Amino acid sequence: MNIPEAKDENKISLAKAVRLILKTHTEVDLQPIDIVALHRIPTKRGHICPVLCNATTLRNLPSCGREL
Repeated sequence: MNIPEAKDENKISLAKAVRLILKTHTEVDLQPIDIVALHRIPTKRGHICPVLCNATTLRNLPSCGREL
């Protein structure tokens, strides 16, 4: 998904956009505490910089029959 850059974009607004897209398109309810790192990757001028989101969440995952 392309997340357009906003002039007043910050980590909080970017995290909200990522969470909304994930919830809308994949039904994943990512909580702010689950986001470990969030970055825009630099690209050529005129292109939308992709977002790299590192998240961890073990509390919502099924154990699949094994202990974590």
